[in-house]
Amino acid sequence: NSSRYNVFIKRPFVIEGFNQDARRLGVASLGFSENLAWNWRYGVFNQRLVQDEGDYISDHLQAQIAGRLANTLCYDASCDGRRYAHWAVAGTIADTDANADDNNFADSGRNEAQFRTRPEARTVERWLDTGVIDGADYYGLLGLEGVLNLGAWQWVGEFQQVWLERNGAANLRFSGGYFYLSYFLTGEHVPWDRERGVIGRVVPFRNFSLVDRCSVDCRGCGAWQIAVRYSYADFADEDVQGGIGESITAGINWHWTAYAKMQFNY
Repeated sequence: NSSRYNVFIKRPFVIEGFNQDARRLGVASLGFSENLAWNWRYGVFNQRLVQDEGDYISDHLQAQIAGRLANTLCYDASCDGRRYAHWAVAGTIADTDANADDNNFADSGRNEAQFRTRPEARTVERWLDTGVIDGADYYGLLGLEGVLNLGAWQWVGEFQQVWLERNGAANLRFSGGYFYLSYFLTGEHVPWDRERGVIGRVVPFRNFSLVDRCSVDCRGCGAWQIAVRYSYADFADEDVQGGIGESITAGINWHWTAYAKMQFNY
C-alpha cells in the first residue's frame, strides 16, 4: 500500500479508497534478490473488514490474491544512497459475493465491493463512496508506482485502476493517482530500503536542540522538508456515482530527530 511514500499526514485518498486500512485474515510472503535490485511480496486474504464488528460475520469466503514486484532501478552507494530510482507494479484479484445476504448484523454480510475514502485532511464522513455495489462478482486492481531521488529532491508518483465485473449490469472502472515533489531545505535526503522497496527513516544531520550539552556545539535545527502533492480519484462510472475528487496539498515536515517530527499541511 502506498503509505510507503507518503510525506503528509494522510495517505492520498485514491490509495485509501482502493486499499482501506483494515484488519483482514490472510497469509503473506515476501523476499528480495541477493543484489537487492528486486523485491516481492504476495499473499492470500479474506476481504472481510472485521474491525467494524469485532468478529467474522459472513457465509462467503470473498478471497483476495494480492502481490507486488518492485525494482530498485539504480542505487548510488558511493554517496550513501542519496541517488536512486525505483519502480514497481502491484495488483490484486478479489472474489466478491454477488448474492450476499443483506440481513446480517450491521449489513456486514454484504459483499466487500465498496470503494470509499475520506479527504486527505481527515473528516468524519467519507466524501467519495460507491456504496456496496450490487451484483459485483469480482474485481481486479493494477497499480504502477515510481520514485526518483536526487540528493535533497524526491519525485514520487502512483496510479491505480480497478476493473469490476457485475452480474446483470454494466462492468465498472474506477481509477486515480497522485504525484508529489519534496525538497530538504537543510540538505538531508529520504533513505531507501532496498530489501522492502520502501522509503527509510529520515535522519537529520543535526537533531533539533536549543541547548548545548556537549563539549562542542550540539545545537541544531533538525531537518526541514517542504513538499507539494496533487491527487485525483474517480469513483464514478455508469450507474455508480461514488464521486470524483482532486486535491492539492502543500506540506512542511520538521524532523526533530530520526524518531520525532512535526507536520504542517494546507
